[in-house]
Amino acid sequence: MGGCGIYCLDGRPCWGGDRVPARGEPGEQDAGDHQGPPHVHSTALAPTEYPPPFRWVDAYEGRSIGGGGDQSRPTFRLEENMSATIYDSKPLATRMAEELRAEAAQFRQQHHRPARVAQLVAGHDAAAEVYSRQLVRSCRAIGLGCATLAYPFEIEEEELRAEVAALNDDANTDGVVLLLPLPAHIRQRIVTDDLRPEKDVDGLGSRNAGNLLLGFPSFIPSTADAMLAVLRDADLSVAGSNAVVVGRSNIGGKPVALVLLRQDATITICHSYTQDLASITRSADILVVSTGRPGSITADMVKPGAIVLDAGINTVNGKVVGDIDFAGVKEVASFLTPVPGGLGPLTHLMLIRHTLLGPQ
Repeated sequence: MGGCGIYCLDGRPCWGGDRVPARGEPGEQDAGDHQGPPHVHSTALAPTEYPPPFRWVDAYEGRSIGGGGDQSRPTFRLEENMSATIYDSKPLATRMAEELRAEAAQFRQQHHRPARVAQLVAGHDAAAEVYSRQLVRSCRAIGLGCATLAYPFEIEEEELRAEVAALNDDANTDGVVLLLPLPAHIRQRIVTDDLRPEKDVDGLGSRNAGNLLLGFPSFIPSTADAMLAVLRDADLSVAGSNAVVVGRSNIGGKPVALVLLRQDATITICHSYTQDLASITRSADILVVSTGRPGSITADMVKPGAIVLDAGINTVNGKVVGDIDFAGVKEVASFLTPVPGGLGPLTHLMLIRHTLLGPQ
């Protein structure tokens, strides 16, 4: 299977180019937190739409983090009518895509073939279609092959593990992404640990997670990596900050906390059993929200001047929204990532970057 496409279990093209499987959230199921559909912590990508009265202007020149060193370019943008700086990730995403195209060309020259990503999905979750479609489109635009392997909901665990093993042994597959959630009868931990760590580009398996914990080179889950890229791009200091992470999923809150800890922040992790959540979130210099519940953080729960990163994605009345009450929090925070248009457009680029460059 070459190029970008979607394939069924028997290898035939399946559902056409627009059929996209769900990308789910693994951690809330075993951590006790409520999980909202779909994969709310992946920050699935959606078209960047800013309804009136949004008006964006270039804010200042900043530091590039995509591997090219310092360079002059427009960075995040500020809506003049708001008290908070509202981060627009489009300029960073554009620069990253340009850098990744160069990396993809170099890979093709060295290996005499394009790099290739494979996505696996069992079942169907229509609410996450945008994320996977964007990954396929980005792979095509940057110069990677991308195949989505779709299996019926009824697939047995052993059969799915065999498919993962086949991709492990496929010399022409460089990165494997397991789209979540899996059907309830399939144990996620077992399947993700079948992935070889060097191909586990979303850092789902225990070996990459352990390396992240210990501070060794690892694939960082894409949401956490996107968050770090935003903080660097906006030139926001992390060291010495009091950082509060709301959500403890294995692909959302936990890796976000570890990444911030590696940047010398002091970390507090909150979850569904946390008592007096508001008093804790109000202490945060940096607040990261990854709950899967729209409006779960309101203005009265945010410290004035805090940096707030919304890592959620939800659909409300046909519109994509994050986990925070955007209208209220924007009047309190000093810096805020919107949904859509914040972390989301970067997450699939992180997967491509991991595939081309390896663990960081």
